[in-house]
Amino acid sequence: MSLAGYEPTPLEEMPNDPVVSAVPQPIRPPVNDNTRPSAADSRITPKQRIMLETRITESGLDRERVKSWVERSWKVDSFICLSNDQLNKLLIKIGQWEAAEKAPAKAKVVQEVSDETL
Repeated sequence: MSLAGYEPTPLEEMPNDPVVSAVPQPIRPPVNDNTRPSAADSRITPKQRIMLETRITESGLDRERVKSWVERSWKVDSFICLSNDQLNKLLIKIGQWEAAEKAPAKAKVVQEVSDETL
């Protein structure tokens, strides 16, 4: 109790009623609603949306296909409606899609090099 900033109650001041003393009351700090993030606060920022758009373009993916996947997966209308958690998951997914699209091209180059050396 003293670590939390409270002084211990002396035994003399403790109630003698067994019902009251049998049910300990939790000590909770007052809730300040201003400290809780609102739903709007958890959405991505315009800068994050621009970064996402740039990442999609750089990966060579079709923006409309990515947007369609986002709408189906998370029931959101646009990228700006994504939460930060969803943005992180989408960036991972974009990396996976990019790798999957580049894999056949890379395999073709490897095959061509292999054919040339034979």
